[in-house]
Amino acid sequence: MSFVSALKAIEQDVVDVVRFTEPIAQMAFSAVRPTSLLGIILGSIVSIEQLVISGTGEQKKAIVTQIVNTVSPGLDQAKLGAAIDSTVTALNSIAGVTK
Repeated sequence: MSFVSALKAIEQDVVDVVRFTEPIAQMAFSAVRPTSLLGIILGSIVSIEQLVISGTGEQKKAIVTQIVNTVSPGLDQAKLGAAIDSTVTALNSIAGVTK
């Protein structure tokens, strides 16, 4: 799979997630487009969680970081790491509520 194909798959995964959770997504992600930084981070996390099932959190974070840095070079790495961690924490919190 080429890198461009992976990015297209990530974008499609974001679209699928939003469709599935549309009522909540309309409120929570009304300002997030798949091409925004938050959209890229969110889409990358969701896709990597689905594609890398047996990987550790650090391995998945490294992949997400690489994707985001490729799409948006020059970001502050400490802030990017914190943003990824915060997004994962938020998604895990939501998953805990729905179980």
